[in-house]
Amino acid sequence: MSTEMTAAMWTKDMSTFQVQEIIGKYEEFEREQVRKSPIRLAFSGKTNIYTASDGYSPPEGECIVPVEYFFDGYICWATGGIVKDIKHRSLLSKDPLPPIETMEGYIPPKPGDDGTGWKFQMGFVAKARDEDLAYIFSTSSISGVGAVRQLLREITSKASEAENYRPVILFTSDSFMAKGHKAYRPVFHVVDWV
Repeated sequence: MSTEMTAAMWTKDMSTFQVQEIIGKYEEFEREQVRKSPIRLAFSGKTNIYTASDGYSPPEGECIVPVEYFFDGYICWATGGIVKDIKHRSLLSKDPLPPIETMEGYIPPKPGDDGTGWKFQMGFVAKARDEDLAYIFSTSSISGVGAVRQLLREITSKASEAENYRPVILFTSDSFMAKGHKAYRPVFHVVDWV
C-alpha cells in the first residue's frame, strides 16, 4: 500500500462536501482529545510493551478505531527522545505530504544510523469502548507502520462488503526475528465491527 493514500479509498459515495466535513471533524476531534485526554500510546519493539503518557495505563480492553481518525506525517527523532512531531494529516485528506527531504534539518539516513532524524510515521486515534478515553497511537518503525497498514487493509476489505466497517480492536503484539534477535511488533487484533 502506498504511503500516499487518497480520499477515494474511504469515500465510496461521498461528495466533496462530506469528505471535507469528515476531515474537519477529525481535526476538531484531535484538538479536543489532545486537550481533554492527551493519552499518547507507543509500542517498544525491543521490550514488547505498550506505554501511555501522563501516568495512564495502556488500554487493556476493546477500542473503537473510526476510519476518519487515521493519520500520517513525519517525526524527527533525536538521541533520547522526540525533537519534533510535525505535519500530520488525515488519510482522508487530498493534500499530499511534502517530500521528507523538504523537512527542516533533514539529513539523509546512512547505513548504521542510530534511528535519529526525520522518519515517516502513521497512526490513529482509538476510543476506549467502555471508558471516556481516547488514545493516540503513532509509530515510525517499519513493523509498526506495517501493522497500521494491515489494519487499514482489513478496513478496506470490510468496507467493500458491509456497512459496519469501524474496527473494534485489542492492542496486542507478536514476535519475529530481526538480524538474529527476537523483536516485537504491534498487532491490532480486530474483535468486532461497528
